[in-house]
Amino acid sequence: MKNFIRNILQRSLGFKNYLFFFSLYSIKTIDSGNYEREFIKFLKMIKKRGIILDIGANIGITAAPLAKNAPNAEIHAYEPISENFSTLGKVTGFLKLKNVKLFNLALGNQEGTLKMIMPLQGNSRMQGLSKAYEEGSDEKGILYEVPLKRLDDLYPVETEINAIKLDVENFELEVLRGGKKLLERNKPMIYCELWDNENRKLVFELIKSIGYDIYVFDPKTDHLDPLESATDIPGNNFFFIHPAHL
Repeated sequence: MKNFIRNILQRSLGFKNYLFFFSLYSIKTIDSGNYEREFIKFLKMIKKRGIILDIGANIGITAAPLAKNAPNAEIHAYEPISENFSTLGKVTGFLKLKNVKLFNLALGNQEGTLKMIMPLQGNSRMQGLSKAYEEGSDEKGILYEVPLKRLDDLYPVETEINAIKLDVENFELEVLRGGKKLLERNKPMIYCELWDNENRKLVFELIKSIGYDIYVFDPKTDHLDPLESATDIPGNNFFFIHPAHL
């Protein structure tokens, strides 16, 4: 969406109303198949039972399709930013999604608090790019202090977690480190967005150490291809699949 259009909509509708209508519109594009084909592939592949984690649930754009696609599963949606979380609750309530549980907190590798920022682009709030704040950064945005917990502490013995969608704007490594025991025990399929930086390489190393294989989606064939090299990778979305999950 062009920034000037986003700014007009946020000002005319009000930010909360904008988030609500934007979420519903985006969910419609997924329902019609006009969204990230990688995510739609993930929807088709997940086991439709047990618990599915949506980490970085934002305003419900992925939580709603997950819930509708797997009505017998329980979706645990994690979103730390207050405005996003409010919209997530409003959207799931409006769509009458009874199998979604909402958690207003961030996930990482320690318990405590995390400073986050919702960036500003011009006068527009970029809710989808909310991320951990780097001290000393001159990036403009709205700052938040949010609770931070570890997956391993939240699910110390749970064995029914079979899929994870993970998109937390370059904080994925910390989330996975804080859930390493869960991954070793449950071996869920993971759909993960990673920036092209050193953290991506460290995530690959961590996930491989647990026994996972890494796949990328080929839109031409609608298949997943094993990742042969960490260089020259098309796109930022990856599938981590443990052989025991197949």
